[in-house]
Amino acid sequence: MSYWRDEEENTLGALWKYTKIDIDANLRFEFAEGDVYIASYFTSYDSDNEVEIDAGVETEEDDFFEMDYRIEKAIKGGRQLKSCPDYLLITYRNFPVKVTNEATGELIYPAQEETVETE
Repeated sequence: MSYWRDEEENTLGALWKYTKIDIDANLRFEFAEGDVYIASYFTSYDSDNEVEIDAGVETEEDDFFEMDYRIEKAIKGGRQLKSCPDYLLITYRNFPVKVTNEATGELIYPAQEETVETE
């Protein structure tokens, strides 16, 4: 059994694996909305239930893994800065479309798929 939820395996799982290899790397995060940031790893943890529970209304618990990165530079700021201006809060719900190592250009996400040659 994997630690990761199905939604997290190929996203946060890939980011966590890279962070364990190079924890001090500055990473470039590009989001679908156009936001682009350079950020460094700060912390990670299992979240508390993010779903607000109204009195008398049953909701499904939604605990998930969160990785927080300190923003070193906002190349193109936007929605990400509204919730927390100094940090990127990365979850499976708020995952960038592309993550690279700023210094080396190494692609972290999406993972490069192996191509199979056909005749």
